[in-house]
Amino acid sequence: MAHIYFGTSSWLVNIMEERRENYAPQYFTFNQEFEGALFALQTGCFAFDWAVSQFYHEERNILGNDIFEFVDKQLEEIPAGSGDLIATHWLTGELPPLAKNAKALFLNITSSHDRRHMVHAIMESICYTHRSYMETYEKKTGKKLDSIRVVGGGAGSDMWMQMLADVLQIKVEVPESPRYTGAIGAYYCAMVGLGMIENYDAIYKAVRIEKTFLPRKENAQIYEKLYNVYGKLFPALKDLYSEINGVY
Repeated sequence: MAHIYFGTSSWLVNIMEERRENYAPQYFTFNQEFEGALFALQTGCFAFDWAVSQFYHEERNILGNDIFEFVDKQLEEIPAGSGDLIATHWLTGELPPLAKNAKALFLNITSSHDRRHMVHAIMESICYTHRSYMETYEKKTGKKLDSIRVVGGGAGSDMWMQMLADVLQIKVEVPESPRYTGAIGAYYCAMVGLGMIENYDAIYKAVRIEKTFLPRKENAQIYEKLYNVYGKLFPALKDLYSEINGVY
């Protein structure tokens, strides 16, 4: 089983029976039978929140939490690929296979781009990183995902979830109340631990998928090109990051 979390940080988690060497950067123990292989982004929705604060500062002061709905509507006008603008979300550095000294950037800005493209490109960058993690999962397990569930606050953006489906080119499913999935999961862990329910099977009946996003084939080629460029950025800039930021 695998899922993606869109929160301040972000991750793709694969639940498996035992840990494997040279597979995931991090692991956690789920229970006596299962381990969680963790492919994490240090900066997930934090990068989006930063971009909104920088590029929509005045609107955010006026609208408060309603700013996210406002930005979503603005970004609906931006085409897939953000007009060939590529961003990276690495504001605080990133985990392997990237590096702590790698920081965020915008590549290929022109006079045709505006603040909408820049926020849109930040959102796409998080999707690109998850695509790289998904490909690692598929390559090392031999399993092909045809859908994935997404939770966390970022999953509340229909526009972002459609973008993720287009980048991954698989179906994206969002359960009810995705922002509170962690609290719901903690409840079931406690109930199992206290012996009040027998096992985690009850979760299958409790979780209901509220929204489904199907990949749009017309965007596949656009994202294929930009994803390939995105994957070359860190190798191309690795020495420059070390020169400007040092090695740590």
